[in-house]
Amino acid sequence: MIVGGAAVIKPFIDLFGKLKGLSFTDYVFSIAGLLFIFLGVYFLLYRAAIINAAKKLSLISDGLKGIDGILHYHNRNKLPRLDEELKNSTIVWALWHGGAQAEACDIYNRKVIKKLLFIEPEKNSFEPLKSFIYKYWGKTPQAVADEVRGHIEQAQKNNTEVKCINFIPKYLILISNPQSPTGWIRIEEFNLDINHNNRQSFTIFKANQGHLFKSLIDYYNYLWTEKGQLPKLQNCD
Repeated sequence: MIVGGAAVIKPFIDLFGKLKGLSFTDYVFSIAGLLFIFLGVYFLLYRAAIINAAKKLSLISDGLKGIDGILHYHNRNKLPRLDEELKNSTIVWALWHGGAQAEACDIYNRKVIKKLLFIEPEKNSFEPLKSFIYKYWGKTPQAVADEVRGHIEQAQKNNTEVKCINFIPKYLILISNPQSPTGWIRIEEFNLDINHNNRQSFTIFKANQGHLFKSLIDYYNYLWTEKGQLPKLQNCD
C-alpha cells in the first residue's frame, strides 16, 4: 500500500512546482483540491485491498482465526449454511457420510456437485457407525442407509458422478472450484466419539496454501480412482 500510494501521489507532487505565481487563495484551493483527489485515490486503493482480502477469507465469522490461508472452525455451529458456503461455487467435489445438509439446502438440485463420494450405505449397519448413529442421530442404521441411497439417487438425477468407499475415512471433504485460483477445501474430522455438531474443521485456500491444496486434491483423486466403487442402490440386507 505504501509503495502504491507513493506511485500515485508522485504526479501530484510534480504539480506543486507549477503552482508558483498563484494568489494565496487560489494556491490554497489548488492544494486542497489536489489533497482531496489524493485522499480519494488512496481510499479506492485501500478499499480494493480490503475487498481482495475479504474474498480470500470470505468464510470468517465471529471467533474464527485465519492464518496463512487456513481457517479453523471449532465446531459446526461456527460454519455458515452449506448453501451460503457454496454460493460462489460452480464445481464441487465432496466426500460425505450422510449428505443430509446438502438435501436441506437444496444443493443437489443446483447441479454444481460434479464428483461425490459416499461411505457405502451398508456400512452404517456395522461398527463403529452403528453405535454412532444410535447414540447421536437417534435413528436406526437401516434408516440412515436408506437416506444415503436416496441422496445418491437424487445426486445422480442431477448429473453428479457418485462413487462409494468401503472404509471409514479420517476426514470428510468439501472442495469448491478445484481448478480455479479462488478454490478452497474444507476438511472435517470424522470423529465418531463425539456428536457430529462438535467436530472441528479446517478450510484451506488455494491462493495462500497452494501446496497443501494440491496435496488434498491428489488425495481426493486417489480416493476417487483407487477406492471409489459404483454405488449399490438396492438393499442387500
